[in-house]
Amino acid sequence: MRARGLLRYVIAISSVALVSLITVLLHPVMPLPGTPLFLAAVMFSAWYCGLGASLLSTALAAISFDYIRQAWSGFPEYGIKDVLRLGLFVGTALFITLLNQLRERMLSNEQMARSQAEEASRLKNEFLAMVSHELRTPLDAITGWAKVLADAGTDGEIADRALAAIRQNGESLSHLINDLLDASQTVTGHLHIDVRRIQLRPVIEEALETMQPEIESKGIHLETSLDVTVDTVLGDPDRLKQVFCNILGNAVKFTPEGGRIEVVLRRVLASSIHLIIRDNGAGIKQDSLPLIFERFHQSGVAETYGGLGLGLPIVRHLVELHEGKVEAYSSGEGRGATFTIELPLASESERPAIA
Repeated sequence: MRARGLLRYVIAISSVALVSLITVLLHPVMPLPGTPLFLAAVMFSAWYCGLGASLLSTALAAISFDYIRQAWSGFPEYGIKDVLRLGLFVGTALFITLLNQLRERMLSNEQMARSQAEEASRLKNEFLAMVSHELRTPLDAITGWAKVLADAGTDGEIADRALAAIRQNGESLSHLINDLLDASQTVTGHLHIDVRRIQLRPVIEEALETMQPEIESKGIHLETSLDVTVDTVLGDPDRLKQVFCNILGNAVKFTPEGGRIEVVLRRVLASSIHLIIRDNGAGIKQDSLPLIFERFHQSGVAETYGGLGLGLPIVRHLVELHEGKVEAYSSGEGRGATFTIELPLASESERPAIA
């Protein structure tokens, strides 16, 4: 970078030296040095070398002009023409430099816009491919088990397995579609909540009951601590259950069989309550922690588990609609993860407002 700056000054000095040489060579047909030649050197320096180099070339052009004129005609008297000439050189240098900076800024903005458009197009193509894959997987399973069910006839055991698989994949498909709809409403600002005074513990227990079959199927040891004296918040119970189920679902998905999940509800401050969900599962890479709440972001271990990368962004948006916040922490891959959801407690005088 320093060498490039030095090169610009060398080019500016060389341009004035070249013009001076041309002026001397043209002396037989041009009794006095031509202002246009030196002005051209200043313009060249301003356009290609920047403001500093162009001002240097302006000073050198003025000095060279006067030196050559002095050599040809003795000691000239300085007057208004010399002042105007210097002003012309300086003004030209500033004007050309400004034009060049505007041109470079426009080029930079155009390149940035092109890069953003290319990145958006790439993300769109990746998203469409990911959605197609994620939707095709349960659809293929449903189609396959439906064929098995049709061929099995009245065989009870096979029919039960087929129906269970169809139901499970149907639920997965419904979950994916709901995530897409919620993400769309989040972007457009149409995702609303029905706020009322509720107790948080029953909502958490309902979410735990919903996730219980998956927890039991993996033999995960669940520890809960939900005993708090005050847990009244202003919120939408359905949307809060969706938040809790999503975080719990991630914990179950990334926790190995026989692992451990801890769910703790505690009042930290006088005006807020925390729900902490901690597991000893796959963990999160340190460089991914700031990005896990971004749409479509997946990295490290999460990529092997599939999904659209929409669950956590929806969680963050829903928690923020409840005037709360959600944070994630992990010591790294293989060291588990902790999610903390903070919600404001409702005071006795507060009344719910529709968001």
